[in-house]
Amino acid sequence: MAQSDEKLMAFVRSEMEKNPEISTTDLFEKAKASVAAAKELTMRQFHARYPLQVKRQASLAAGGGKRRRRRAARRKGKDAAKAGNAARDAVRGALLKFASDLTAAEERKDLVHVVVHPGQDLHQVLKAARP
Repeated sequence: MAQSDEKLMAFVRSEMEKNPEISTTDLFEKAKASVAAAKELTMRQFHARYPLQVKRQASLAAGGGKRRRRRAARRKGKDAAKAGNAARDAVRGALLKFASDLTAAEERKDLVHVVVHPGQDLHQVLKAARP
């Protein structure tokens, strides 16, 4: 920003701190009377460059930015859902492997071994189920 622009920004900021409900029209008239750089701007340019930016900065400083927070929350939810799906798929895969080991047991001793010593299958289920 040029020197005059900084003066105008400081003026607008101080006026808005004094009276937060001041209209843009009144603020523009005061600015034109106080700072020469304001005379070169249209109302629209003035509003976009100064009051709007002051309000935006104040909103961000106060923890504003609702849209940004909502997007971040949605992103977190999607990531959690993906992680939940991955965990569910891992548990399902481990249980299917256990079931196929059970059905593959040809003799009673093989069946007993699979049930009594689930070993790696159980380990995979527990690992996938943990957050």
